[in-house]
Amino acid sequence: MEYCPKCLNNTLVLGDHGVINLLVNGKHISNARFLFHTSDKPPEIHSKIKECLQVYFKWYSTLQNIEPIEEVDLMTNCFICKEGCVLGAKMQLSVIDIIIPRNILAKIVREIGEKYRFDIKFS
Repeated sequence: MEYCPKCLNNTLVLGDHGVINLLVNGKHISNARFLFHTSDKPPEIHSKIKECLQVYFKWYSTLQNIEPIEEVDLMTNCFICKEGCVLGAKMQLSVIDIIIPRNILAKIVREIGEKYRFDIKFS
């Protein structure tokens, strides 16, 4: 459970389903996202994240000035406040350590990053 930015209570929870956007070094592309359901098992979520990273890294490998991968985040606006606070649709919060532990995400990032020979500094 997270703190609600409106009422500042520990009442923010992830909704039952929604879209998660992948951001790498603070940037995203429109097809680097996936749908989630709270009923999804960890292997299903890990597979979706791998596919999403694969799409992003494949696109990123086509660029000329490739920077080291320092930051990877999974963001969504699908949080709800149990107190009924209205959260703006533009409010994106991280789901790392909620749907996937950071160490597992780092392992996946390194695995796929090695395939493209990226300098991975994300941990």
